[in-house]
Amino acid sequence: MKVVAIDAAYTETYITDVIILSPGQTTDVLFTADQPLGSYYMAARPYFSAQGLPFDNTSGIIVYQGAKSATPIMPALPAFNDTPTAYKFYTNLTGFPGGPHWVPVPLQVDEHMFITFGNSLAPCGGGSANCRGIFGQRFSASMNNESFQLPSKLSMLQAFYSNNKMGVYTTDFPDNPPLVFDYTNPSNALNQS
Repeated sequence: MKVVAIDAAYTETYITDVIILSPGQTTDVLFTADQPLGSYYMAARPYFSAQGLPFDNTSGIIVYQGAKSATPIMPALPAFNDTPTAYKFYTNLTGFPGGPHWVPVPLQVDEHMFITFGNSLAPCGGGSANCRGIFGQRFSASMNNESFQLPSKLSMLQAFYSNNKMGVYTTDFPDNPPLVFDYTNPSNALNQS
């Protein structure tokens, strides 16, 4: 597979067998069908560094035209908590200098922010029958302890590319998480306080 863009920004071409996605993230990948004639699984599982949380793997089947009916070959997946694989993927992605919307990295820093990203549990609300997560809650993602919510107008990325930032990115965006805690303590993974 060949990664060519992340979140609508072109990257240097990166060839990989594994793709890591974060909640809300998009990745543009060119998939080359160059295997022997047959049926193959395309499989996915969440990357989650915490222990003891149930999740389902997801799979799709790729069938080459003319392939005989047979049991697809299941790929070997990295462990759900394979941090070295996730690290390798993210640290090998680089911008595409000169590509559309490319901006050189500033040499002078004029804003300092401390940002945390995390996975957590959130109440289901409304008695949803589809909410079967641990402790009767659903998985969610957060940035600086604020859960993701779909934008009511433009997303930050859309506002940036359309040069329409009014009311989307405001000066009250926090420079630090509003609640200080031990951000790297694994025992906090299921702390609901």
